[in-house]
Amino acid sequence: MNAPNDIPCLQSIHIESAVPLHIHVDVFGSRSQKASLVLELPDLYDARKREDISKKYLGHVCTMWPYKREVLVIAFSDMEYEYTLDKPPRKLSHKESELWNSKAETLQKKWKDTKAVKCTVSCIFTVRVARKTQKNQNQKEWIAKPEFVPFQLLTA
Repeated sequence: MNAPNDIPCLQSIHIESAVPLHIHVDVFGSRSQKASLVLELPDLYDARKREDISKKYLGHVCTMWPYKREVLVIAFSDMEYEYTLDKPPRKLSHKESELWNSKAETLQKKWKDTKAVKCTVSCIFTVRVARKTQKNQNQKEWIAKPEFVPFQLLTA
């Protein structure tokens, strides 16, 4: 990709297609009245590369697309394993895998309905978003509440 890593733009992610659909995307708190251009992102996650993904993302600051939002990756998981900062990789139980699938489906719907992004969620990052401190605008702190982000939407 030719886009700078720190500036999320259409060139900073892989786009499979862009189709105008009448899905009433949430825009500034209101549902859109016209067709929205829905970006379809390919599923680039390869479960065989979990260790590489762990080294590249876990504990690192990345940018979350489509906004230039800095995030700290504190965990990631797929349908079979969970990786966190403070523990070795853990295989999910059958029940946990079912719950993970439910979370992935909810995440897919959320991104399609609110961001006009259609993607298959096969890996979920748990991130903490950065915000500037009130005392010093050059300093940042990590919001305590984690967010869940599909694999395709982080740029390292």
